[in-house]
Amino acid sequence: MTLARAESDLEAPTAVLANYLRRSISISELLRRIWSGKFIIVGAMVLGMAFGAWKANMAGPQYLATASISPADSDLTGGGGLGASSLLADFTGASNASVVPKFTQFLTAIYSVGAAKNLEARYGVICKIYRGECNQVTHKWSGRRGLRAWLDGLLANIGRLPDPNGPRTVNDLAEYIGVYVTTESNKRNAIVVLSFMHPDPQFAQAFLASLIGATNDYVKLLNHDTQRRYVDYLAQASVKTTNVQQRQTIDTLLLQQERQLMMTEVDAPYAATILDGPNLKPVNRVARIIMLYGALGLMLGSVFVLFRHLIPRRARRGA
Repeated sequence: MTLARAESDLEAPTAVLANYLRRSISISELLRRIWSGKFIIVGAMVLGMAFGAWKANMAGPQYLATASISPADSDLTGGGGLGASSLLADFTGASNASVVPKFTQFLTAIYSVGAAKNLEARYGVICKIYRGECNQVTHKWSGRRGLRAWLDGLLANIGRLPDPNGPRTVNDLAEYIGVYVTTESNKRNAIVVLSFMHPDPQFAQAFLASLIGATNDYVKLLNHDTQRRYVDYLAQASVKTTNVQQRQTIDTLLLQQERQLMMTEVDAPYAATILDGPNLKPVNRVARIIMLYGALGLMLGSVFVLFRHLIPRRARRGA
């Protein structure tokens, strides 16, 4: 009986925790502290909003370039396309799972190092993007400076990694594209909207158009090499085959692959075509930036007021 009575007197763990929190934290006490430091909180919020206005003014205007793209004609009517590749895969014994539409290749390749390399080779955009580190006349790099550059260099030196503060490369360009170029797909059709934001409106528009062209050429080059190997293989197989029915099938495949190869040699949009744009519009982010820093100031001011009693009195008097 004594043991049963002792067990009944024990509180549940949740009840113990609730009682502890109730004794340790008083909502009325927190509200009292916040109200007593209301001027500090309001002052911190005003300072945060002022800092946000300064940041927005220093950042300058931002312009959004957008372009609507869709699959090019070569991906839709290019002489059999996926059907020819499927027949060829069956004929050669290869897996048809590797057949990928050209437009899908384009959307993947736009963030690749290969497309960035082609973009830099054709338009030299790296020096224009990182204007603060590259002389626009001589195209000489001055390198990165400052606390962050010093810290990056120190960490790289400790890890025995290459110097991260040297001239920018196509890897940096590919990373830049991955961060600042976004894609938005329309679920009702195959149209995709590419977006890119930059302070210079002319550069934003030209960069997006150049990126689409360079990625198209990159995908075209990759497919040209593949189609050339298919054509060479089928041409040799057609000469060696003695079976009439099999030779007719090979000749049909060869014709289709030659049409695909021809599409890679025509100066026209290969994987993606631009339906609209690139178009420009200014983006007003001033209110959002001010509100963000105002909220941050409000939060920091509230935290200071709630825990200022933990600061030694000498330090509070000195402050």
